[in-house]
Amino acid sequence: MAEALEPEASKSGIAHRIGIHPSQLFAWRRDARIAPARTTLRGLMGDEDIGV
Repeated sequence: MAEALEPEASKSGIAHRIGIHPSQLFAWRRDARIAPARTTLRGLMGDEDIGV
């Protein structure tokens, strides 16, 4: 996953090399970028469902 987060990395090449569809890698990258925001919002809002 860390390799796929590098700006110059070939996301499609990485996906093909590890045997997954490129769209799956793009989804994982998106989720990895969103996760820190969810964690921060939960810390600020408590245990409420924040709908993110």
